[in-house]
Amino acid sequence: METVVATLNTLLATKEIPALEGEKIAAIQKYVFDTAETPLRIQVAETVFRHNRKHPSAFDLFLACTLPLAQTMSRRQAEKLFAHPSDMTIELMYDGAVNAAIKMFQNEQPSNLGNFRQALYRALHCGALQAFFNREENMRVIGVGCSETVHACRHRDARRNTVEEQIISRELLDKIANLNNAPPDARRILQCIMELGPDAACGA
Repeated sequence: METVVATLNTLLATKEIPALEGEKIAAIQKYVFDTAETPLRIQVAETVFRHNRKHPSAFDLFLACTLPLAQTMSRRQAEKLFAHPSDMTIELMYDGAVNAAIKMFQNEQPSNLGNFRQALYRALHCGALQAFFNREENMRVIGVGCSETVHACRHRDARRNTVEEQIISRELLDKIANLNNAPPDARRILQCIMELGPDAACGA
């Protein structure tokens, strides 16, 4: 552990990733991913981003620093938007935040960024929200931080547009489409339900 911390201090002081073999660089990545405090993660990520982007281990070390931040950001955003966010919601936001971190490393120029910490958190924040709300089934989802403060009618409408209910409705309609042995009268009713689409079927 002391060796890893000393190596990271050297990295920050010299602004260079030390020449290390596979196991040693993996130990550094594991430390910043599992154990390091947020300020150290941001310092290392900035040093790698600004000064070592062409190093063979730069990308992996950058992600080891930023993925825990993406995870924390995603959970916090989900809990701000929804009283009881589902695992699917948190995972979707996390995926968007991770993609934003990757794009930042690959596409952003260090000279275009002033405050690295602010730029990183802005990228993670926007990535998490865009990944969730850009999905078709989430376009009309209303975030509810505290269900007790929301009018009953509005809360009922918001509940009916959750990710889970939209997906379940789509799956049910797909199953209906494959029912070939239903009686004629039942087929006509099922056909009407299919024509309503997932939004109306979910609210029925």
